[in-house]
This record gives sequence, C-alpha cells and structure tokens, in this order.
Amino acid sequence: MSKLRHASSLILVTRNGLVKNPIAKNNDISTVALRRSQKASHFPDSYVFPGGYCDPADENPDWLKVLPQSELNVQLNLKEKLPESSSNSVLPKAVSRRITAIRETFEECGILLCKQETNSIEFLAKNYELENKDIWREKIRNDPFEFYNFCQTYKCFPNLKCLHLLSNWITPITYLKRFNSIFFIAAVDHEIESEADHKEIQVVKWGPVNYFLNDENIFLPPPQVYELMRLRNFANFDVLCKFLTKLDNTICEAYLPIHVNTSDGFVMILPGDEKYEEFLNMLTGNTIDLEYEIVRFRGKIMNRVEYKYQDGSKATKAEAIVKNVGTDNLTDTHLQSKL
Repeated sequence: MSKLRHASSLILVTRNGLVKNPIAKNNDISTVALRRSQKASHFPDSYVFPGGYCDPADENPDWLKVLPQSELNVQLNLKEKLPESSSNSVLPKAVSRRITAIRETFEECGILLCKQETNSIEFLAKNYELENKDIWREKIRNDPFEFYNFCQTYKCFPNLKCLHLLSNWITPITYLKRFNSIFFIAAVDHEIESEADHKEIQVVKWGPVNYFLNDENIFLPPPQVYELMRLRNFANFDVLCKFLTKLDNTICEAYLPIHVNTSDGFVMILPGDEKYEEFLNMLTGNTIDLEYEIVRFRGKIMNRVEYKYQDGSKATKAEAIVKNVGTDNLTDTHLQSKL
C-alpha cells in the first residue's frame, strides 16, 4: 500500500454574474476548475479544484507572528484525525491545511485570499489585489517559504476564517500515488480575475457547476464529480452561503473510495453504499475487475461515482449516485441525488 501524502484543495464559489466572460449564465452559482498539464503525474489533463501538496513551509511556526488570534480560531473537525507531522510544528493542522489551500490557489490560478484588517471577521472571501502578482507567484512556486515572506512584506495574512471544511477524500488503496486531501470551500461575492500558471495548470475555467458535469470533453476525478453534484442542488448562491455557516461545527468523515473496473468503465464505491463492505473485503492490493452487471446494480442504499466509456473510447461520462444514505454531515439533504 502506497504511503499517503497530505494535500489541501479549495472549492471557490461565486455568483455567476460576477465572473468575467462566464461560460454560461443559466445558473446563479459558478465555480472554478483548473485543467492540469498533460505531463502531470496525477490525473493529467483532468479538471480539478485548486490545491496541492502540504509543504513544511505551511507548518512554519513563524506564521504565528503574522496571523491574528481571530484567524487562529479555526476548526478541522475530522472523524479520522490526521497523524502528527514529522516537523513537530506547533501550528495547528486546522491552520496549516488552510494555508496550503490558499498558497496553492495563488500559485495555480493567481487568486490570493489574504487580508490586512485584523479587526474584521468576514464570512465572504476577498481577492487581495497585487500589481506584481506574477513575480510573487513564481517566487512562492519555487520556494513555498516565500509565502510567509510575502505576507510580512505586505503586512497581510491568509484569510483562514473564510475557508470552511467540506470533505476529506483519501485516494483508493490500489493507486500508486495516494493522498489524504482536505477539501475546503470559500464563497466570493465580488468580481474576480484568474490566470493559469501554464506550468502545472494549463487552463482556468469559471462556470456553472452543470457545465463541468455535462461537458463530455471534460474529465473530472471522483471527488470533483461528487462535490459538483453536491453543489448543483443548491437553489442559489445565498442558500449555499447559509449552508456553509453550519459546516464549521460538523464532523467530517473521511471518504476512501473502492475502485472497481468494469467492461464499460469503472465505479468508485463510497462508504455508506450497501456494497462497500463487500467490495472492501475483496481487496487484495490489486484493482477489482468485475462484470458491469454485478457492479452497476441499483440497490436500495447507494453512494458512488460511476464512469462509463463513450462510443467505445476511453472518454468517460461520470455521475454521482446517492440514494438513501442518510442525513449525516456528508449526505445533507442538499446532496441527495435526484437520479
């Protein structure tokens, strides 16, 4: 079994009318997805949320010198606790994992969630405007410790309070590269510009969640499919924001999918699915291969992401299927699929 690397991702949501040159205008909520380079070692050429590996720089205890107490009062309520870091950092993981998400988002698409006011606590995130942004993006990309130096130089700090814990995804145990990824979500209520770094990321796209789910030319890894289908059930941006205010006090369960190959694609079985324990017991270190009739049954309790090859090619169409799983923090009524 491959060793887990820690990572953080950030789902940014905004009103569709605030996005410059939106792909479509048929939905009140827009989000951003980044197309990874074809040379990327993990999910090449796929669309993902901003994010990346946790770096020792994100656990630098010197962050306590620039972060006001109000920003340190954040939670990371995970059901499965993260192991202690080898760096023996005194910085809480609720802080360092958010720093990772903000730093990686800035590096990859130029959106910088920092602020200068120490006495204001705002629910909505704001993009920190910077004239020499590209210079600092390059510096931080080459040395993540430069993010701390940037904040000292401009007397600002990462806006941790606007990041809300949404989910915890762990890569299937049959994969060679595995991550324990914390997914945060932040709402932005002002016009925002973004640009790909043209290194790890080739394209930055803002658009309604249905655009990313329905375009067959876009490949989305399982967490992206699941979280986008979760978002599309919110009636509008204001309803979504109201839901986000409740997230910080909920316990987040880790999702460890089981990858099952079929002749017509593959399926990611998630905890809560009535077949999860059965397939979990079948794992021997190799990917499970089964006839599609066995896997794609329609049971009474389902929690999964299904991928199907289109027209005999490797292009895939994906959908999340959630049925009678319950109403815990990860299967809120807004998540219940209409399929």
